[in-house]
Amino acid sequence: IILLLSLFAYLKFGNMSPMIKNWGFMGIFLGLVTTIVGFFTYSIFGNLIHIIFQGESTQLMYQFSVLNIQFPIDSLKDPITILTVALVLGIVHLNIGVIYGLIQAFMQKKYKEMLTEKLCWVPLQIGGGALIGYFILDWTLPQPMFYISAALVVVGLIQLIYASGPIGFFDITGYVGDWLSYARLLALGLATAGMALAFNVVSQLLGEMIPFIGIIVTVVLLLVLHMVNLAISALGAGVHSLRLQYVEFFNRFYEGGGHEFTPFKIKRKYTQKESEQTN
Repeated sequence: IILLLSLFAYLKFGNMSPMIKNWGFMGIFLGLVTTIVGFFTYSIFGNLIHIIFQGESTQLMYQFSVLNIQFPIDSLKDPITILTVALVLGIVHLNIGVIYGLIQAFMQKKYKEMLTEKLCWVPLQIGGGALIGYFILDWTLPQPMFYISAALVVVGLIQLIYASGPIGFFDITGYVGDWLSYARLLALGLATAGMALAFNVVSQLLGEMIPFIGIIVTVVLLLVLHMVNLAISALGAGVHSLRLQYVEFFNRFYEGGGHEFTPFKIKRKYTQKESEQTN
């Protein structure tokens, strides 16, 4: 729906307004992404397409494998896989910000900051990730790799403490918190898929309960409820994506500029008070 509406606005009204053209182009891109994600997660209008073509059959309409990963992935039945994808996207997104921070510090000739505060996240992530996998996830880690990972963590900690002092340890928890914040993508996916599934079930049941005009009631309910779900999904996706961009991503490299705010006031060195004369 987003793709079709955006394409219509772009082609029909794009020449009339640059704003409509820009928003239409963005909507086309977002519509393509949501369509692809819906295809990979078997969640286009919930299970409505499956019900239309397959009825009550549990046989999937399509199945395929990419890099030994079986698709489609049902977010309601396999949320751990969706969570893993969200966290992988999150760590990639954050590291793009780390790279931007390194480039920015280099271009500003802040070499000390680049080699300590910015670069410390590279050995900390590599070494820390390997050790977490070894101790918690039962990864098989050869002994030389174990020592290399421990050394990388030590190097990263030295860089971080040198840049920020002992309080720099809180930056580690902050970084982990920023990363785990991408788990909200799982929550958004589960919520919208669950709502769509519930709307389909409710519409179908009400249509079967009402004689003669049941099919009309079902169609109307599906249209209204899925439009509501679309609006809620679009609002949630916009708000949460802005949060991930401005709070988690920009925090890796962005530094506020401009001038310090100085409230309007009168600066005086001497003040002479005039005495009131009474008649």
